[in-house]
Amino acid sequence: MRITGGEFCGRQLAVPQSAAVRPTQDRVREALFSILAPEMKGAEFLDLFAGSGAVGLEALSRGAASATFVESSRRHMSVLLENLRMAAGRESRTATHLADAYRWVASYSGPGFTIGFADPPYALGEERGYADFLRTLAERGVIRPDGLFVAEMTAVQKAEETPGWDLLRDRKYGKTRLCVWRRLAAPSARAWFFDLDGTLADTDGDIRGAWRSAMAEMGISNPNFERDFVAGPPIEEMARRLFPEIYTDVFGAELRARFGAHYDSDGFPTTREYPGVIERVRELKASGARVFIATNKRYAGAKAMWEKFGWGETFEGLYAGDMYKDDPAIGKLRKPQLLKRVMREKGLAPGDCVMVGDTASDFEAASENGMESVGVTWGYGTEKELAMATRIARTPSEI
Repeated sequence: MRITGGEFCGRQLAVPQSAAVRPTQDRVREALFSILAPEMKGAEFLDLFAGSGAVGLEALSRGAASATFVESSRRHMSVLLENLRMAAGRESRTATHLADAYRWVASYSGPGFTIGFADPPYALGEERGYADFLRTLAERGVIRPDGLFVAEMTAVQKAEETPGWDLLRDRKYGKTRLCVWRRLAAPSARAWFFDLDGTLADTDGDIRGAWRSAMAEMGISNPNFERDFVAGPPIEEMARRLFPEIYTDVFGAELRARFGAHYDSDGFPTTREYPGVIERVRELKASGARVFIATNKRYAGAKAMWEKFGWGETFEGLYAGDMYKDDPAIGKLRKPQLLKRVMREKGLAPGDCVMVGDTASDFEAASENGMESVGVTWGYGTEKELAMATRIARTPSEI
C-alpha cells in the first residue's frame, strides 16, 4: 500500500497483519481525496479507526495543516507510528490517541476539525450506524460548523440523513461506499445577546474579592465559600445557596449594597476579556447582526466595566436586571423578563435571536423566550448546565 498523491506520493506504508484491519484501498483513497481536494489545503484532519494511518497521512501529503489519529489497538498503533516516520520533522502537525474512537468522540473537548474520516470495521459500522455518531460529532464540536465528515462503509449499508448535516456525496466503489456529510452552520440570527461574567470576561477574582469584603462587614462566613461560589448567578440567588438558613430579602439587599460598594470602586484589577470573544462579536456585527449585552450583573458594575473595556464601540446596548429597579412600573427583572423586554423594545422576534452564555440562568432565559442558546465552555458553567444549551461553542469562532 502506498501514498497516492502529494508530497509523500509513492511512499510505501506498513500494514498491520490482522484480519481486523481492512486498509482503505488505493483507488478508494484516490477517489476520496479527489472529492476532498477543494477543502484539503490547510485542513485540520481527523482520522478515526486509523489503523495504519494511511488516510491521515494521505491528507498531510495533500496539504492538510495537521492530522490527528485515533486507534484502539496497541499493535496497530505501533504500525501507525512507524508510518508516521515519513512525516519526520513535522511532528507538531500530528497527534495520536490510543483510544476507542466512539468513546474518544463522546468525551472530546478540544477545538473542532475541518474534516473527519471514519472507517470502522464494516460489521461495527452496520451495527451502530451513523445517525447517532453524527449527532455526537456536532454536539461535542468535533467537526466545526461547515466542516466535512466522511464515512467508509460496505456498499450495502445505506447513508443516513441526520438533522444538522447535509449529505453531499453517496457513491459506491465496488464493495465500498463513501458518504460525505457537511455539518450545517448555525442558523443566521439578526440579534445576539451576550452574557458578561464567564462569557465576555473572566470576572471571578474581582467578584470573589468583593463578596469576601461584604461578608466580613456583615460578620458572616461560609467555610465552603471557595468551593461553592459561582460568579454567574444574581447576588440574591447565590446568597440563598450559601446562606439558606439565614437568608431574607433584607439580608440579600444588604449584601448586594455592600458588595457593590467594594466592586464598583476597585477598578476590576484582575478582570480580563476572554481572548477572541470580542473579535467574534465584531465579526457577527460586521455580518449585519445586532449585538447586545444582557447580564445578571448589577447595572452599576456592568456599566463601569463597559466603560473600562470600551464595549460601547462594539455593542448596541447594555442591559442588566436591576437597571429598571427605580421605575415602579417595571422594577427589577430576572433575565427571562429582561430579554423579553429588550426584544419588544427592539422589535425582535425570538426566532431571530440567540443568547450566548455559560450558566443555567442564561439557557433558562433563552428557553423561556423561545430563543436558541449557545453555551461557551470557557466560563463558569458545569457540564450539566451546558447541556441545557441548544449547542456548544468550545472556541469563540464556534459562536
